[in-house]
Amino acid sequence: MFSTSWYLRGLAALSLCVLTLPVAAQSFRVQCPQTTTLHPNGSTPDEANHPGVVKCQHIAGGDGFATMADGTQTYLFGFGSLSGIDQIKNGLPGTQTAVNFNKPYTSLTDPGATDTATLATDGAVVDTAAIMNLGVLSANEPAPLMAIDEDDEFFLTLSNVGQIMRPDLFEQHTVHFHGYPNASSYFDGVPDASAAINIAGSFTYYYTAPDAGTYFWHCHITPPEHLQMGMVGQL
Repeated sequence: MFSTSWYLRGLAALSLCVLTLPVAAQSFRVQCPQTTTLHPNGSTPDEANHPGVVKCQHIAGGDGFATMADGTQTYLFGFGSLSGIDQIKNGLPGTQTAVNFNKPYTSLTDPGATDTATLATDGAVVDTAAIMNLGVLSANEPAPLMAIDEDDEFFLTLSNVGQIMRPDLFEQHTVHFHGYPNASSYFDGVPDASAAINIAGSFTYYYTAPDAGTYFWHCHITPPEHLQMGMVGQL
């Protein structure tokens, strides 16, 4: 005969098993393959077949302050740079070839070193503290500049570091290339058809570069608010 008490005990045991499973989603992961099927030479152009290369960039979604012309500071939401920082400081795009992107981030151990690379090697789980130390309150307006050439493959990782000045907020973020021919709607950044990135999560977008041109990109979570507060940049 079926016993309700044993059934309930079984459910309780199953619940305990589920609750004790490790939480693997709460880790930042950066994807930047050295080579791909389209670009087996990776960062070296193959002029005869595929002149493009594999390029990557890593950004943080968080908050910061903008200094106005009169010196006052205004709170903003924004994207910050987690790769190619020296390039951006010199007015260049932060987009890098895979071979440069995947170099160890030397400045984490040597304050005098040049910031030329990213926070982790290819496909590695990134140290959360390193991302938080560099990404918190690092928002810029406009957002970091991105630049790719026709035939390139572009891997863009967004890590949501949260709004440290507004701990009452739990804002999600995305990246939307406005008016851009996306490789798939999954990478479009519109939450209805894509994915929204929670705090302490990351997502790697994949793009190809079929058409030359100038575009802009922005966060597509409550766009009027997030765009107005600074989450927009040039492509």
